[in-house]
Amino acid sequence: MSGGCLSVRATARLAVAGVLEFLDCTFRGRREPPGTKEPAWRLTVAPLGSIVGWSTNQCRIVVRASNTEQRRAQIAEALLSLMAKRGYEGASIVAIAKQARLAPGLVHYHFESKLEILLEAVGLLADRHLAILDGALAAAEAPPAQVAAFVEVHLGLGAHADPVALACWVLIGGEALRERRVQAAYERAIAAISARLVAIIERGVADRSFARVEPAGCAAALVAAVQGYLVVVATARDVVPSGTAATCVLRMAEGLLRPDRPLVIARRRR
Repeated sequence: MSGGCLSVRATARLAVAGVLEFLDCTFRGRREPPGTKEPAWRLTVAPLGSIVGWSTNQCRIVVRASNTEQRRAQIAEALLSLMAKRGYEGASIVAIAKQARLAPGLVHYHFESKLEILLEAVGLLADRHLAILDGALAAAEAPPAQVAAFVEVHLGLGAHADPVALACWVLIGGEALRERRVQAAYERAIAAISARLVAIIERGVADRSFARVEPAGCAAALVAAVQGYLVVVATARDVVPSGTAATCVLRMAEGLLRPDRPLVIARRRR
C-alpha cells in the first residue's frame, strides 16, 4: 500500500465520518475477508443507525435502518406541537428541527418537504385518535352505549380532551381545502371514523335497539355534527356553552336513531 493511497483513504474516511456524525449516526468498524471483489469506493447510506461494515481494501460504509420510523414520528410530533401554537404556515423546517431537537439537515434527510411532514402528522394524529376511540367502544357493550361513547370521545370533557390535537385537526381540515394530498389523508381519517359509527348503527338496527334507519346516512349526519362542533369550539369557543356539545349531539342521535333507551354518557370511575 503506497503512502499516497493511505493519505487519500484517510482523508476520505474523515470526510465520511463527518457526514455520518451530521446524520446522528455512530461508528463501529469491522474488517471484511481479503479478496472481496467490490468497487474501491462505495458509500451506502440508509436511514439512521450504526455502521455495520468497513473494509481496508474498499471504503464501504453501510448504515443500518434502525430507527427511521421513530425519527419520522419525532419530527411529525414536533410539527404538531408547533402547529397548535403558530399554525401550519408558522412552522418552518428550522423551527420543526429545533422543536424536535434535531439538525435541520436531518429533518430534510427524512422528509423531502414540510408537506411530507404534515402528511406523516395526519396519519399519526388519526392513528392515535382511532386507538382511543376503539378502546372506548370496546368498553361499551350495547350499540346505544357505543354511540354515547363515540360522542363522548369526540366532544366530552375530561379524559379524552386534547387541546393540541383539536387545534391541529381543525388546521389540517383547513389545509385539506388547499392541498389535494392533505385532503386525501383527511378524507381517509374521517372515513375510518365514520365506518366505526356505521358498524355500530348496523348492529343496533339488527338487534332492534335502534329503529330501521339508514346507517350510513345517520352516521354521516352525526360525524358532520361532531366535526362542526370541533371547528366552532376551536375558533369561537364562547359561542358554545361549556358542557353542552356532547349533550346536544346525543339528543340529535336520539332523534335520528330512535333508540330503545336514552343515550347517556357513562360516568367514569375515579
